[in-house]
Amino acid sequence: LASGTVRLSEIERVVIDEADRMADMGFLPAVRRILDQTTSRTQTVLFSATPDGDVGAIVREYQSDPVRHEVTIDDSDTVPADHLFWSVKREDRTDVLARTLATVWPAVVFCRTRHGAERLAKQLERTGVSTVAIHGGRSQQQRTKALADFTAGRVQAMVATDVAARGIHVDNVAVVVHFDVPEDHKAYVHRSGRTARAGRGGLVISLIEPNGHRAARRMQREVGIESTIDDPEGVDLSAHA
Repeated sequence: LASGTVRLSEIERVVIDEADRMADMGFLPAVRRILDQTTSRTQTVLFSATPDGDVGAIVREYQSDPVRHEVTIDDSDTVPADHLFWSVKREDRTDVLARTLATVWPAVVFCRTRHGAERLAKQLERTGVSTVAIHGGRSQQQRTKALADFTAGRVQAMVATDVAARGIHVDNVAVVVHFDVPEDHKAYVHRSGRTARAGRGGLVISLIEPNGHRAARRMQREVGIESTIDDPEGVDLSAHA
């Protein structure tokens, strides 16, 4: 659009997916600029986990008398994940993670930064845990290959940033590990949703540094989880293997 090589004036239908996530990441001004170019638009479909705040403003500005559809969860077939919170010193996290992944996998491990994900993937490989990394610094070809290797069971763990928290769906993920704590409770929910899918059980483990207990408890309250923050030593994960 900026270079003038594409025109959207004859676009009739627009779909805005993950609208709440785009709002969280500050992308809505760009969405508005794109929508303003679709002058022939006859239908705008918007998907969002939360329809309030900035997302609500998009609804008011760009949709005319919209029909709202809500999808509810049938709890009768839901098998909830087990959520474990472990108190681990920063320097001990990689060792604790490697021992965990030797027992329970396939696993999706979340890091805060792409550099942290790359570093952790290499460290896990050195401990004998087969690993791929996926993040915003990887090309689409590299991401596709990493996801294919993980989906096919050729590796035990996929180390990822939040780029993988949405839009990537892999069956039979046994465990999600928050190596770095998520930025907020919404990110915790979306990350954790990579396991316990389609009626299957799953395990979610958060590695909490000693000075992060208060923030972890606040996040637990926001998500609605009642769980203690325990020492991982001696925990038997064989039931989840």
